[in-house]
Amino acid sequence: MEMQESVEKSVESFFEHFEKAFEKYKGLESIGNFTAIGMGGSGIAGKFIENEYGGNSLNTFYEEKLEKKLLKNVVLVSYSGNTWETLSWTSINDFVAMSSGGKLKEIAKEKGKRWIELPSGLAPRASFPYMITALAKLNSEKAFDDLKNKVMEAYEKREEIKERAREFSEMVEEEILIYGESSTQPQAYRAKTQLNENAKASCHFGLIPEMLHNEVEGLRYFNGTIIVFGLNNSTLKAGKIIGKTLSKKVLIYKSRGNYIEDVYFSDLLSVFYSHKKGIRGEEMDKVKIIKKIKDEING
Repeated sequence: MEMQESVEKSVESFFEHFEKAFEKYKGLESIGNFTAIGMGGSGIAGKFIENEYGGNSLNTFYEEKLEKKLLKNVVLVSYSGNTWETLSWTSINDFVAMSSGGKLKEIAKEKGKRWIELPSGLAPRASFPYMITALAKLNSEKAFDDLKNKVMEAYEKREEIKERAREFSEMVEEEILIYGESSTQPQAYRAKTQLNENAKASCHFGLIPEMLHNEVEGLRYFNGTIIVFGLNNSTLKAGKIIGKTLSKKVLIYKSRGNYIEDVYFSDLLSVFYSHKKGIRGEEMDKVKIIKKIKDEING
C-alpha cells in the first residue's frame, strides 16, 4: 500500500502539484459545461468550477430529489473511487469518471466510459490541484488558461500569503464560524473543511447576508472566532456589523479575486492552526469509523 503524503507536505507542495497537474491534463478533451458530483474533498473542486467558469456542482446527498436520467455531461469525482454516495450515480447513462482507482474506475471501464486518473498517495483534500486542473480543462481551454494564470499570480505572492495565514492562525480560537458571500462561498467552505480535517477544529460555515436575518440570534452566547471571507464591500461591511452587534471580534479576510490564492491561504491557515493545537492532520479515525458503519449498514 502506497504511503500517503502528509498534510504538511501536501501544502508545502501545493504549487509543485499544480505544475505536475498542468502537464498531466494538458491533453484532455474539453466537454463544455458539466455537472460535477462528489463528496467532501472530492467535491470541492466542482464548486469552484461552477462559481468561476459555469456548469453545476451537486452534493450527492440530494440525489433522491433529482431526475438522474435527465442529467447530461456528468463528471463523477471520487478520489478513492469507492465513495458509495458517488458510486450510486453510475446508474446514469452519460458520465465521465475521475478517481485514483477503486470501484469507480472498474465501473467506468466496464461501461466503456471515460476515466480520468488522479495520482495516488494523497489525501482527497490534498489532491485539489489535480482535480481543479482536470475539471478546468474539461470545461474549456479558456478555463484551463485562466487557472494557470491564477496559479502563477498566487505563486508570486506565496510568502505574503503564508505570513497572512500565520497571523490569522494566531488570532483563531475555537469554536470557529466562517461566513462567505456568493462569490466566495467555495473559498469559505474550503477553509471550513480544511480546519475540520487538518486541525480537527469545530468549524461551521454560513452565508452572508442570510445569517444577518436569523442566525445572528443564535450567536449571542457564542464565544469562539468568526471569520468572514469577502470580496464585495457589502460583505466586508456585514462582517463589521456582526462584530458590533455581538460585541465580538470578527476576522476579515478580504479576497483579492484570485481563488487559488484564497485556497492556498486556507490550507496554510489549517496547518498553522494545527501546529498551534499540537494536532496531526493525518489522523482520520472518525471518518474511518463512519466508512466502516456505512459498509455494515449497506451490507
